[in-house]
Amino acid sequence: MKKIKGALSMLLAAVMVTTLTLSSYGAENEKTSATEMSDECIIFSNIENLNVGEGLEKEVYSSSGELILLGLTKTSETGNNYSILDGGSSSGSSETTIYKIYITTGVLNCHFYMKVTNNKVVSVYDEWILTVGGTYENASLIHTTTYGKLSFKYIMYDGLISSLCWLKATVTGSGNQITVTYEF
Repeated sequence: MKKIKGALSMLLAAVMVTTLTLSSYGAENEKTSATEMSDECIIFSNIENLNVGEGLEKEVYSSSGELILLGLTKTSETGNNYSILDGGSSSGSSETTIYKIYITTGVLNCHFYMKVTNNKVVSVYDEWILTVGGTYENASLIHTTTYGKLSFKYIMYDGLISSLCWLKATVTGSGNQITVTYEF
Protein backbone atom coordinates (compact mmCIF):
# COMPACT_ATOMS: atom_id res chain seq x y z
CA MET A 1 0.00 0.00 0.00
CA LYS A 2 2.86 2.37 0.82
CA LYS A 3 4.37 1.68 -2.62
CA ILE A 4 1.07 2.55 -4.34
CA LYS A 5 0.73 5.77 -2.31
CA GLY A 6 4.36 6.65 -3.15
CA ALA A 7 3.80 5.95 -6.85
CA LEU A 8 0.59 8.01 -6.87
CA SER A 9 2.36 10.88 -5.11
CA MET A 10 5.15 10.80 -7.70
CA LEU A 11 2.62 10.67 -10.55
CA LEU A 12 0.66 13.58 -9.09
CA ALA A 13 3.86 15.62 -8.67
CA ALA A 14 4.87 14.90 -12.28
CA VAL A 15 1.44 15.97 -13.55
CA MET A 16 1.60 19.18 -11.52
CA VAL A 17 5.10 20.07 -12.78
CA THR A 18 4.08 19.35 -16.37
CA THR A 19 0.91 21.45 -16.02
CA LEU A 20 2.79 24.37 -14.46
CA THR A 21 5.47 24.20 -17.13
CA LEU A 22 2.94 24.18 -19.96
CA SER A 23 0.96 27.00 -18.34
CA SER A 24 4.01 29.22 -17.98
CA TYR A 25 5.11 28.37 -21.53
CA GLY A 26 1.71 29.48 -22.84
CA ALA A 27 1.81 32.66 -20.77
CA GLU A 28 5.29 33.53 -22.09
CA ASN A 29 4.06 33.14 -25.67
CA GLU A 30 1.16 35.50 -24.94
CA LYS A 31 3.32 38.45 -23.83
CA THR A 32 2.80 41.75 -25.56
CA SER A 33 5.67 43.00 -27.67
CA ALA A 34 6.74 45.73 -30.06
CA THR A 35 9.03 44.43 -32.81
CA GLU A 36 10.79 46.40 -35.52
CA MET A 37 10.21 44.44 -38.72
CA SER A 38 11.94 46.79 -41.15
CA ASP A 39 12.60 50.46 -41.63
CA GLU A 40 9.48 52.35 -40.68
CA CYS A 41 7.43 49.27 -39.65
CA ILE A 42 6.70 48.16 -36.08
CA ILE A 43 4.43 45.25 -35.14
CA PHE A 44 2.64 45.45 -31.79
CA SER A 45 1.70 41.86 -30.88
CA ASN A 46 -0.68 40.29 -28.34
CA ILE A 47 -2.16 43.70 -27.56
CA GLU A 48 -5.41 42.15 -26.36
CA ASN A 49 -3.45 41.31 -23.19
CA LEU A 50 -2.93 45.00 -22.37
CA ASN A 51 -5.05 46.49 -19.61
CA VAL A 52 -6.69 49.87 -20.09
CA GLY A 53 -4.01 52.53 -19.62
CA GLU A 54 -1.16 50.17 -20.54
CA GLY A 55 0.83 50.47 -23.71
CA LEU A 56 3.91 49.51 -25.63
CA GLU A 57 6.67 51.70 -27.01
CA LYS A 58 9.52 51.03 -29.38
CA GLU A 59 12.57 53.22 -29.94
CA VAL A 60 13.93 53.14 -33.49
CA TYR A 61 16.36 55.24 -35.50
CA SER A 62 15.57 56.93 -38.78
CA SER A 63 17.86 56.58 -41.79
CA SER A 64 19.42 59.92 -40.75
CA GLY A 65 20.11 58.62 -37.23
CA GLU A 66 17.29 60.48 -35.48
CA LEU A 67 15.72 58.73 -32.47
CA ILE A 68 12.01 58.02 -32.99
CA LEU A 69 9.59 56.71 -30.36
CA LEU A 70 6.52 54.82 -31.61
CA GLY A 71 3.79 53.75 -29.28
CA LEU A 72 0.37 52.24 -28.78
CA THR A 73 -1.76 52.60 -25.63
CA LYS A 74 -5.06 50.89 -24.86
CA THR A 75 -7.30 53.74 -23.69
CA SER A 76 -10.63 51.93 -23.25
CA GLU A 77 -12.34 48.62 -23.73
CA THR A 78 -16.03 47.72 -23.64
CA GLY A 79 -18.05 44.61 -24.32
CA ASN A 80 -21.25 44.92 -26.30
CA ASN A 81 -24.08 42.44 -26.57
CA TYR A 82 -26.30 42.61 -29.61
CA SER A 83 -28.17 40.17 -31.79
CA ILE A 84 -27.30 38.69 -35.17
CA LEU A 85 -30.09 40.83 -36.67
CA ASP A 86 -28.20 43.92 -35.52
CA GLY A 87 -24.98 42.74 -37.16
CA GLY A 88 -23.59 40.85 -34.19
CA SER A 89 -21.74 37.60 -34.31
CA SER A 90 -23.36 34.27 -33.56
CA SER A 91 -21.87 34.41 -30.06
CA GLY A 92 -23.88 37.59 -29.44
CA SER A 93 -20.97 39.67 -28.20
CA SER A 94 -18.21 41.88 -29.50
CA GLU A 95 -15.43 43.88 -27.97
CA THR A 96 -14.68 47.50 -28.76
CA THR A 97 -11.19 48.75 -27.94
CA ILE A 98 -9.74 52.21 -28.42
CA TYR A 99 -6.01 52.61 -28.99
CA LYS A 100 -3.93 55.77 -28.98
CA ILE A 101 -1.33 55.51 -31.76
CA TYR A 102 1.59 57.95 -31.49
CA ILE A 103 5.03 58.94 -32.72
CA THR A 104 7.56 61.29 -31.14
CA THR A 105 10.64 62.64 -32.91
CA GLY A 106 12.90 65.60 -32.22
CA VAL A 107 10.79 68.01 -34.27
CA LEU A 108 7.47 66.23 -34.90
CA ASN A 109 5.02 64.66 -32.49
CA CYS A 110 1.56 63.40 -33.33
CA HIS A 111 -1.13 60.94 -32.30
CA PHE A 112 -4.64 59.80 -33.04
CA TYR A 113 -7.19 57.45 -31.53
CA MET A 114 -8.45 54.35 -33.33
CA LYS A 115 -11.61 52.45 -32.35
CA VAL A 116 -11.52 48.72 -33.20
CA THR A 117 -14.52 46.36 -33.03
CA ASN A 118 -14.41 42.71 -34.18
CA ASN A 119 -10.88 43.24 -35.53
CA LYS A 120 -12.03 46.08 -37.80
CA VAL A 121 -11.33 49.79 -37.58
CA VAL A 122 -14.67 51.55 -37.05
CA SER A 123 -13.43 55.10 -36.50
CA VAL A 124 -10.41 57.35 -35.99
CA TYR A 125 -10.52 60.69 -34.21
CA ASP A 126 -8.82 63.39 -32.08
CA GLU A 127 -5.67 63.82 -34.13
CA TRP A 128 -2.98 65.99 -32.54
CA ILE A 129 0.16 67.37 -34.19
CA LEU A 130 3.03 69.36 -32.63
CA THR A 131 5.91 70.71 -34.72
CA VAL A 132 9.15 72.32 -33.57
CA GLY A 133 10.97 74.65 -35.95
CA GLY A 134 8.23 74.55 -38.58
CA THR A 135 4.52 74.37 -39.26
CA TYR A 136 2.13 71.88 -40.76
CA GLU A 137 -0.79 72.07 -43.16
CA ASN A 138 -3.34 69.84 -44.89
CA ALA A 139 -3.75 67.47 -41.94
CA SER A 140 -5.95 64.52 -42.85
CA LEU A 141 -7.19 61.67 -40.68
CA ILE A 142 -8.80 58.82 -42.61
CA HIS A 143 -9.72 55.20 -42.03
CA THR A 144 -10.90 52.06 -43.75
CA THR A 145 -11.99 48.86 -42.03
CA THR A 146 -8.34 47.78 -41.88
CA TYR A 147 -6.40 50.94 -41.00
CA GLY A 148 -6.34 54.47 -39.60
CA LYS A 149 -3.94 57.05 -41.07
CA LEU A 150 -2.93 60.59 -40.10
CA SER A 151 -1.07 62.56 -42.77
CA PHE A 152 0.11 66.17 -43.09
CA LYS A 153 2.66 68.36 -44.84
CA TYR A 154 5.53 69.57 -42.61
CA ILE A 155 6.98 72.94 -43.69
CA MET A 156 10.32 74.39 -42.54
CA TYR A 157 12.39 77.52 -43.25
CA ASP A 158 9.50 79.67 -44.48
CA GLY A 159 8.46 77.12 -47.07
CA LEU A 160 11.93 76.33 -48.48
CA ILE A 161 11.74 72.73 -47.30
CA SER A 162 8.65 70.57 -46.91
CA SER A 163 7.85 66.91 -46.60
CA LEU A 164 4.77 64.73 -46.48
CA CYS A 165 4.49 62.92 -43.15
CA TRP A 166 2.12 60.15 -42.11
CA LEU A 167 1.42 57.67 -39.33
CA LYS A 168 -0.64 54.57 -40.13
CA ALA A 169 -1.98 51.77 -37.90
CA THR A 170 -3.24 48.57 -39.58
CA VAL A 171 -5.22 45.84 -37.81
CA THR A 172 -4.44 42.27 -38.84
CA GLY A 173 -7.88 40.81 -38.29
CA SER A 174 -6.71 38.42 -35.60
CA GLY A 175 -7.18 40.66 -32.57
CA ASN A 176 -3.65 40.32 -31.31
CA GLN A 177 -1.62 42.53 -33.61
CA ILE A 178 -1.47 46.08 -35.03
CA THR A 179 1.21 47.09 -37.51
CA VAL A 180 2.33 50.71 -37.37
CA THR A 181 4.10 52.28 -40.32
CA TYR A 182 5.24 55.87 -40.76
CA GLU A 183 7.02 58.38 -42.97
CA PHE A 184 8.67 61.32 -41.20
